[in-house]
Amino acid sequence: MKYGIDYNFSPIGSIGGIGHIRANAIKLALSLNHKIKSFNFENKVSDILDLLDEKTLKDILSMRYIHPENIRREAVNILNTLSKNRDKILVDEYILRGVSLFKLDKESALKLPVNELLIKYLES
Repeated sequence: MKYGIDYNFSPIGSIGGIGHIRANAIKLALSLNHKIKSFNFENKVSDILDLLDEKTLKDILSMRYIHPENIRREAVNILNTLSKNRDKILVDEYILRGVSLFKLDKESALKLPVNELLIKYLES
């Protein structure tokens, strides 16, 4: 939220290599094109890829970049980063493991796969 990513879209910021500027561009592209109101930590990066329109993303990026080649390159970088993380859920693994140490047993917090850890954390 510090850099303008509102709470409803904060899970986008957990994707490695995205950062706050790219996360805001993704948020705007999804909000304008699909009227998406939020993402949850249980969503996968593939959910974003399924909804993200490259043309809309480039239109959003044109607010930041002037040269068409910079716009194209940044759109490609965003889409490649999302593709590389396609199967990951929208939660920062280190933060989840850290808070789980306070709520769950040490064994679960440190050894469970992230998707199982999130489920166990949300159930407790």
